[in-house]
Amino acid sequence: MNGTDAGLLLSNVTNNITSNSTTSIESLTTTGSKILHELLSTTSIILITSLTLIIIGSYSTISKPKNAEDPRLDMATNSNFDPTDMDNCKYFIMNKTDLELNLQQELSMKQVLMFPFMAGGVLGGLYYCLKNKISIESILKWYIILITPINASFTFSSLITMIVRKVTHLFGKDSRVVFERYRLVVVKDKDVYPLGKIENIDDEDEEKKEKDITEEAALEQEVKFDQYLKDEKITIFKESDILNVDKFDSDWIFDFKIFIILPASIAITYFFNKNYNSWIWSNFIAFTYVISGFQQFKLTNFKLAHVLLTGLFIYDIYFVFGTEIMMTVATKIDIPMKLYIPKIFDVGHSILGLGDIIIPGLFCSLSLRYDVANYYEKNKESFHHLTPYPKPYFITSLISYSVGIILTLLALYTFKVGQPALLYIVPSLLIGSNLVAWYRGEFSHFWSFSDGLKPFDKNNINLEDYDEEYIPEEIDDELDKFIEKVERKRAQEDLIETDIDDLYFEDDDDTFIIQVDEENDDRINEFDSNDDEDSDDDELDSDEELIVVEEEINLLYDDLRSEPKEWYTSEEEDDEEEEECDY
Repeated sequence: MNGTDAGLLLSNVTNNITSNSTTSIESLTTTGSKILHELLSTTSIILITSLTLIIIGSYSTISKPKNAEDPRLDMATNSNFDPTDMDNCKYFIMNKTDLELNLQQELSMKQVLMFPFMAGGVLGGLYYCLKNKISIESILKWYIILITPINASFTFSSLITMIVRKVTHLFGKDSRVVFERYRLVVVKDKDVYPLGKIENIDDEDEEKKEKDITEEAALEQEVKFDQYLKDEKITIFKESDILNVDKFDSDWIFDFKIFIILPASIAITYFFNKNYNSWIWSNFIAFTYVISGFQQFKLTNFKLAHVLLTGLFIYDIYFVFGTEIMMTVATKIDIPMKLYIPKIFDVGHSILGLGDIIIPGLFCSLSLRYDVANYYEKNKESFHHLTPYPKPYFITSLISYSVGIILTLLALYTFKVGQPALLYIVPSLLIGSNLVAWYRGEFSHFWSFSDGLKPFDKNNINLEDYDEEYIPEEIDDELDKFIEKVERKRAQEDLIETDIDDLYFEDDDDTFIIQVDEENDDRINEFDSNDDEDSDDDELDSDEELIVVEEEINLLYDDLRSEPKEWYTSEEEDDEEEEECDY
């Protein structure tokens, strides 16, 4: 090998080294740029998705707070009024079921304390089945399919309500333009009408009358028509006043929104079943679970929220870093309890558990309701969904959540190990909200706030607060028996005065007796009443008084003719007691 060959060889080696170094630097630069792009894209998708779900879910929990006025008070003058302002409010009770279920959506301290242990138990059970090769995917699949229509109904109802309410008000209308409300009342027919639809024909005829017809001609036409009905022996039934019935068999307020929600929920369930392994359909079903979860579970105060987030903060750290249970279950069981976030610059998906959205989201929704309650506490006005109000705590919670998500993804890309999202989200949420409360001078009010209902405790009633009003022990007794009981109690207690004396005065007995002559059907009225010393101030004219008395007599007479009545007066009881003493 001569010097020329040696120089050529050295040159080739140097060129190869230089070429390889340049290629490595370019490769590192490309890899770093790719990681940065992937981090930014994944972070953006996760933030947009999770924040959208939290915002929709939080607004779905808004209803009239306790210190707001009835929305109907200014419905004629306030352009923000919408019929949906009355819906889903725990202070407006429609039926017994609503009253019984009113507190069941609110998480109690006991449930909050047990929640991490219950979640850990479920997670451990799933892990046990996986390790022992016990097939439970078919059971989980059918469970998910069965509850999907319910969750989808909650979600579609919230979305349709909010969208229609907002859009219709942009055009100066309200949601009744799209979904008119109807009342369906079913009662037993006590009038014994024939089968068929009943409507007031007279009212319909009035609308059809020509404007230029004279009153005399209209009257003549009515007389002729009545004569025609009499001649042909035609009977026209008119609507009875259903409000006078004793009890409705059914009374529903509804709109036609259900005819959209029900088919859509069934269709979503069907297509999810057909495409069970599709990550797109799995994400869609997961969306419905998140939004419906906000409505089905509510934190009522920030003490509960702090306890829940702290407990799940410890739970998440333990099951991610302390064991392999969380990662094994999350990656091996394919059910829509997580979101698949596609990687734009790489192959595969990132995973975000639904608990990392719902649990912090419950805190965010509570913050929004606190903003609403604060506004109406300071401004005593009627509640309306479209009324603008400041949202300092809700905006702070969203920003804090976003910071927690960003920190989670940075840790994920830094350590290349799965991270518990609540490790970063929980401190960010709690620190951010408490700092805002301290800065605004509302820290004590923030911690004492509660929008939950106090449960009724029949054993914790202070009757001393009701000294001004007598409360009978058995109020369900019939009136006659109740009055008899009170009067006997008065007699046993040396005539201690009770509120029944305000109704019955032995000195001023206003009782009148009705006598009926069965042969002549004459009504004879005897009045036995004493003049009150102060009656001169309120005395009516004799003609007006006579008319009022005659109307009352006619009503009582009709009652006596239809059904026998048993009348009670203090004088009658005195007579009965005297007769008992004689025996």
